[in-house]
Parts: sequence; C-alpha cells; structure tokens
Amino acid sequence: MRKATSLLAVVLCLFLSTMGLTTNAQAGTKQTITLAALDGSSAAGTVIVSTENGRSTLTLRVSGLTPNAVHSIWQLFDATAPPFIVDPVLGLAVVTDDNLGTLAAVFPAGPAAADNAGYKAGTGLDPNGFLTDAQGKATFTVKLNYDITKSQIAPIVLAPQTQTVQVQPVTGAGTCTASSGSTFQSLIDSGYARKYDTSRATPSFQLKDSKYRAKLIRGTVADLIVVEHLDGLTHGHAPGVMAEISGCGDHVGKLIGAVAH
Repeated sequence: MRKATSLLAVVLCLFLSTMGLTTNAQAGTKQTITLAALDGSSAAGTVIVSTENGRSTLTLRVSGLTPNAVHSIWQLFDATAPPFIVDPVLGLAVVTDDNLGTLAAVFPAGPAAADNAGYKAGTGLDPNGFLTDAQGKATFTVKLNYDITKSQIAPIVLAPQTQTVQVQPVTGAGTCTASSGSTFQSLIDSGYARKYDTSRATPSFQLKDSKYRAKLIRGTVADLIVVEHLDGLTHGHAPGVMAEISGCGDHVGKLIGAVAH
C-alpha cells in the first residue's frame, strides 16, 4: 500500500511538473500599438500584437479612414540595424547576405503577413489587405508565423518588379496624365530576398530552412504602417508607388505606430 501511495505521489508530481512546463512554454505576450495619423486627419487605430510559441497575431482596429476603400498593413524595417547597410555608391539602404557579402537592393517595408502566405497577383486582396466599411472603420486580423517583436525576424522584400507606363509627372506632386514623352515605373510585385552559400556544392547554392522553404534574409520591424490604395488594388509584396513622392502614385500612408522590442 505504501509503495502504491509513493508511486501515485511520484506520478502526480510528474503530472504537475509537466502541466507547469506546458503552461510556461505556451505563455504568450501581448502589446498594444497606438496608430497615429500620417496625414493630419482624424484617423486613428490600434494593433494588438499577441505572441505565443514564436508566432504573432495582429488584431487591427481603425477608424476615420476613407469609407469603403482598400487598405493594407505593412512592416517598416529598421534600416539602421543588420542586415541593412548603406550602399557606398547610391547612398540607399540595401541588405548584405552574410554568407556572400554581396549587396541586394531591397524595399524598406514588407507586408504584415506570414512569410508563406499566398498572394493574388492583382486578382484579389493580398493577405495584408482589408476593406473599410461605410464609416471608414475596419477590424482586421492577420497571423504571422514569426514573432514580430524579435530582431532580424521579418522577411525582407527585394526591390519591386516594375512596369513602364507613359504618364507624367515623373516626380513632384500633380495630376497624373498620359504623356508620350514620359516614362513612369509602376511597381507591380516582388519576392523575398534569399540566402546563398557558394561554398556549398549544390546546384544553385541556395540555402533552405526546411523542405520546400528557402532561407530568407530577415530584418527588424520598427513600425507598422497602414496605407490606402487609391487605385483599389493591393500590389503583392510591395505597396506600390507612394503618391506623395511621384504625384502618379497609387497609395498614400494613413497610420503609423512603433513596435516595442
């Protein structure tokens, strides 16, 4: 009887220990990011970042935006932190592959979406896109397969693919009009920067995270940004061309908030 009682006590202790370990392993963190208007409007919002088991869920609530309009949420990278460096010739932020030491032209922001999410190539809303209601409000949830609060964790997007359009002005604010004498590069889409290692004897020297998954170059997220798409279209891994810069752009920044690390 005493042996049975002792055995039961051991089993109970092991069970409680296991429960404790499970609880600690699954314990998550949460932060609330306040979004401020970029254009001086009354637009506002919050993003609740819930992180558990190395994955973050972003719950976005916004108001005061353009009613019934297409928007999307983006991760703005800290271009002062690795793997970003400043190109000595162009003076632009680029990334370096730590295996090769070579430079790659990249975009300063990436979609707030899982790195294995599917994109619609212009035939529907992309995974970081959402629509406001008739009052300019929206609630949107997106699940990331990485912890947005960690350093060098979010995949970095290569310089976007473009399509040449004959419109003006090329630079400066103004109405976008057709012009045979002007060329304008409309940003269509892109893909994630990948890691390579030429010391390997593989056919392409491309590194893998796992089966069917390329090893991606990743950066640290500094801010979350909400943009409005003036053309009613999302543009894949890149938001498009910013209207404030070109005058012929297809999106404008609406809200921004800093991510705590």
